[in-house]
Amino acid sequence: MKLSLNQASREASKAKKTILEALRNGTLSGTKNGNKWEIDASELFRRFPKGGFTKTEEHLFPHPSQSERDELITLREKVKNLELRLEETKEHLSDIKALIPAPKSSFFGRIFG
Repeated sequence: MKLSLNQASREASKAKKTILEALRNGTLSGTKNGNKWEIDASELFRRFPKGGFTKTEEHLFPHPSQSERDELITLREKVKNLELRLEETKEHLSDIKALIPAPKSSFFGRIFG
């Protein structure tokens, strides 16, 4: 059974970007028909088993220790704070841009405009 990129993403519970990266780097095979991908279901589940990780990936994702979980919580908080600061900075920049006067029209703009 052939699946589209969207169907494959849903079936494997992976982001479309993840499926597309696997197609592009050759770890997942598929056929591009025009601008749409066709992925065989058996090939999809070979690369992304329904049960989670493949045997070769299990060693990459051991169960985190308590200190690793605590660090993850801390890092998530830092990311959240940085995202808030970024939004505040964008708002501040927008306020500054509003204060800058519009450029005067050019010589030709005054004549022909």
